[in-house]
Amino acid sequence: MADQVAQPTEASNTTLQIVSFNCKSIKSCSATVRDLIRQNDFVLIQEHWLFEGQLNLIGEIDANVNYAAKGVDKYDPLPPIYLPRGYGGVAIIWKMNLDSIIKTLDDGRERIQCVEVLGKDNNNLILISIYLPSTGSRDHYEEFKDTIDQLNEIVLKYQDTHYIIIGGDLNEDLGNIDRINKRKDYLEKFVKETGLKYDNEGKTFVKVNGEECSELDYFLHKLGKIKPTHKQVLNSVMNNTSDHHPIKMKILYGISNDAECKNLTKDCTNRAVKWDKVDIDLYVAITNEQSDSILNMPLETLEQATSVLEQVHGFLNDAAATCAANKPRYNAKPKLNVWSPDIKLALDEMRKYYAQWVKQGKIKDPENNIYQQRLRTKKEFRRQVRIENAKVKDTEKQRIMETRTKDTKLFHQLVKINRKNRGNAIMDLHVGDICMSGEQNVMEGFKQHFRNLATPEESTVLENRQYHQQVEYEIGLITEMVKDKNIPPATLEELQKAIKSINKGKSADIYGITVEHILHAGKNLEMLLLNLINIIFKEGKVPDMLKEGLLTPVFKNKGEKNMATNYRGITVLPVLNKVIETIVKLRINPAVLITQNVTQRGFTAGSGPANAALPVEEIYREAKDNNQEYELVLLDAKSAFDVVIHSHLMKRLYHAGIDDKHWTIIQKKLEKFQKKMLQYTCLKQLMSLPTNTPDPAINILTGILPVEAQIHLKVMTLFINVCTQPNESLEKQLARRQLCIKSMNSNSWFIQVKTIMLKYDLGNASEWLDIQMKKDELLNKAKKRYQCLLD
Repeated sequence: MADQVAQPTEASNTTLQIVSFNCKSIKSCSATVRDLIRQNDFVLIQEHWLFEGQLNLIGEIDANVNYAAKGVDKYDPLPPIYLPRGYGGVAIIWKMNLDSIIKTLDDGRERIQCVEVLGKDNNNLILISIYLPSTGSRDHYEEFKDTIDQLNEIVLKYQDTHYIIIGGDLNEDLGNIDRINKRKDYLEKFVKETGLKYDNEGKTFVKVNGEECSELDYFLHKLGKIKPTHKQVLNSVMNNTSDHHPIKMKILYGISNDAECKNLTKDCTNRAVKWDKVDIDLYVAITNEQSDSILNMPLETLEQATSVLEQVHGFLNDAAATCAANKPRYNAKPKLNVWSPDIKLALDEMRKYYAQWVKQGKIKDPENNIYQQRLRTKKEFRRQVRIENAKVKDTEKQRIMETRTKDTKLFHQLVKINRKNRGNAIMDLHVGDICMSGEQNVMEGFKQHFRNLATPEESTVLENRQYHQQVEYEIGLITEMVKDKNIPPATLEELQKAIKSINKGKSADIYGITVEHILHAGKNLEMLLLNLINIIFKEGKVPDMLKEGLLTPVFKNKGEKNMATNYRGITVLPVLNKVIETIVKLRINPAVLITQNVTQRGFTAGSGPANAALPVEEIYREAKDNNQEYELVLLDAKSAFDVVIHSHLMKRLYHAGIDDKHWTIIQKKLEKFQKKMLQYTCLKQLMSLPTNTPDPAINILTGILPVEAQIHLKVMTLFINVCTQPNESLEKQLARRQLCIKSMNSNSWFIQVKTIMLKYDLGNASEWLDIQMKKDELLNKAKKRYQCLLD
């Protein structure tokens, strides 16, 4: 980089993550590309195998991306009537929130795609995706030289004013000193003359037999004093079906001030904090300072604790916002989904009169001829777009009807696509016998529905009125007995253990706080939270502000979307509430487990529904062995915990041995619990695999287990879960019995496990029941053995 390009200070920089990937057909590798762009800022694509008329498929990979791309027929378009098998092509994909700092450039021909990234103080960056010719064609050397000459012109054009990063498939191994040819000599001469730098970090090309043989993918860069990270070869991407590994680099780069100014106008309420982009040291310093000032304040009553909680929520949000490196947001103008010669003519005419109107000074006079022509051409353009949209819909409907009898597979594919295009929003909601229409009424309908769910039915109480009255009387006595039984204050070790046990990466609570706000804060905040928790433990009460949760209705993916009963309520509780809950749970869990029914598997650590189903499955298999009739009756406890009377649960908890203020804290947590409606959304179904999913042979080469091995691994996962259960557990005792007395001809599930273990040489199933290893260690042992045999 020439001296005249200023170097931005490191403190003002943002980390840009750039990936280059030869995908060998973006259609078959769309899942890989989608994962890469979601985890990084830019993805440079080579060999997307799309022609110019198909480039819109790149934009369909993800709803939040934009792109610049070229097909091999960029400068010699092929007729859309017949297109050969795809090949070549380059593209650059970026996240849509970077649109305001991206400018597409026309430099280079069909093997080169360039974009300009706007930086601070006019320190702009040129990103280039390149695909150099392979040795497969007759004129490959001349084509190779021509492409490098184009690249050389681009570097010379921008090197004095821009930073430059070139990423792509060079089709030559610059690290292999034993391979010498005129193509490589020409490439090395270009790199040396232009002063470009690169790294040799590992092989990126994989042969058909799965062997990594050469390093063909590189980043060539000219970044002045900016120090990029070393090239990283992403050779563990499981869903990658290409014969190239993606490569990745990072740079610290100053984003344009213009983009930052635009970003300030956007609504950033409860915006998710990207903790990997936060200046943690600064965040710790700010939170330590704020916590230290609050620690000196009086904190002896629940009212004072509530006031302190409000301040804690405030300064945690402010500190995170101050230290976060938020990237600019930009809403690009919507693009046309259709195109035709009539639309092109209407657009050209509209632009013509718009330019004349601007030149006149944008006079909005109804008598002005140019203004009238501008309105007329704009109206005509929109009419042509509507006509073309209608034609597309009619064509789609006609195609569905025609394929219904000729090609049933295609028919169902078209119907599925048609369903996907529908929106998820609902304009009316049925709550019981009432239909509510309009956005506000729908919101109110959801509130009413979940309020009804949380209210016990009057008929249930009436049927058991006498018992219910007895329970309520007993709860009154228990409350009096436990209110003076103080509990030990929480320790710093308990607090730290509780914080670390809470899942990270979750949605923020009603106050905009996640567990990361606490996890990344300084030690002073831990002491402050410890004081707050001990006030709650001392009082035996929970502040009302910790009982407010955000509730989101989530569609169950079955039934009609406008029926309230087909939605599940997902509630996000305040983080500090979860911390208190975790500390209390760790304290009372040993007493609860003693009285818990031995057959209970739900809400039990290290267990789950599959464990509960195992004894039932064995009874069925036993009946099959003995040719006996077998009938299974199941109870559907619908919305069981939502409508349960909490006082009955509290009585059971007291008799389980929780007879101090821990009982009071749990009771107070359940009182006046409030759920605030956040939004109504529907979960989209995961996209199914494409019809050209690689066969098992390709799966093995790419490191993915074939279907049979995956089923066997799931069986072993459940068996390993049984092995790690306590010796007195029902399923472990059942396993010992069945493995001991059943022959290999039995239908027993455990005999099937035994057969699988023999097949993969995993040893004796009975010995695994006594093996002293953790669940993860046993599972890794099984996986390694599977992979070893398949290789």
